[in-house]
Amino acid sequence: MNLSKMREKIRDTSDKSGKSRFFIMLDMIYCGYRYQAGYMDYALFEMYSKNGKQRMSIMTRGKNNRYVTALNDRGKRHIFDNKIEFHKVFSNYTRRGWLDISIADFEKFDAFVDTYIDILAKPPEGIHGDGISRLTHDLISDRFSLYNELKTNGQTLCEELVTQHDDLNRVYPGSVNTIRIVTILTDEGAEVITALHRIGGVGSGVDNFNNGGMVVPVNISDGVIYMKAIDKSGQVYDKHPATGADIIGLKIPMWEECVEFVKSASTVIPQVKYVGWDVAVTPNGPLLIEGNWYPGHDIYGLPPHTPDGYGVLPAFEAVQPLKTMKPLKK
Repeated sequence: MNLSKMREKIRDTSDKSGKSRFFIMLDMIYCGYRYQAGYMDYALFEMYSKNGKQRMSIMTRGKNNRYVTALNDRGKRHIFDNKIEFHKVFSNYTRRGWLDISIADFEKFDAFVDTYIDILAKPPEGIHGDGISRLTHDLISDRFSLYNELKTNGQTLCEELVTQHDDLNRVYPGSVNTIRIVTILTDEGAEVITALHRIGGVGSGVDNFNNGGMVVPVNISDGVIYMKAIDKSGQVYDKHPATGADIIGLKIPMWEECVEFVKSASTVIPQVKYVGWDVAVTPNGPLLIEGNWYPGHDIYGLPPHTPDGYGVLPAFEAVQPLKTMKPLKK
């Protein structure tokens, strides 16, 4: 816990809510013990404005930790942490060209660049879209120097750039705008718990919420977006500010196929039962960008997306109750 950051959140939350700093501090501590909500959760989910039942319904960091600990085998998490391992295990789902230049020689890299117009170079274990470079082979003047530079920088995974579906490209073409689909695998099969569309912000080359992007819930039953998107600063959008394209009313293309796709992927590593899948929809169907064994709870049930004040925890408990949390049968 960072006490300086906590004091900052107390001050900012007090200013926003109109409640005294002393009240916010005491209530923040109470919510930490009662609901496993850290000071970041308290501010992010505006817990100061909620009653006990509403607070109980929020997926806080502590509750998210309990799901991860109970459902995801530590011995298998490395497959999701390392993007190269993920490609190997989930090759039927990643569906794009890739090359590990930590073991591939320059000739293979040279041929890979010739094969694809655009490629992405990234660290195998990067997060938040950090360390990703987009490379166009026509603009590369010295491939051998680039090859060595990427290895030095640790950007040893090279991937074919994904071409997203036109319906998603119209909203924002500056990034591949993925759908985070969260599943829990049970003895009866995989269940989709929640889904969110992640969209790059103005000038952002990635769709990550913590790196300039925005997020909005997707209705699980029909794949349609009925709410406004929100970015990390709290700004909401019914249209994308860069393109003017409607966000509200957008239907995720091939939605039913996306759902069945992640349900199938959920069975590949059955020891990791709780996963947030990042799905890109291409003209030829869905593919996996990655899977997250520790899905970020900070995009679940943000205040603009929960007008009744209730969070998404009940959707999780309908599949796997928190009160009786035990590892599911293998």
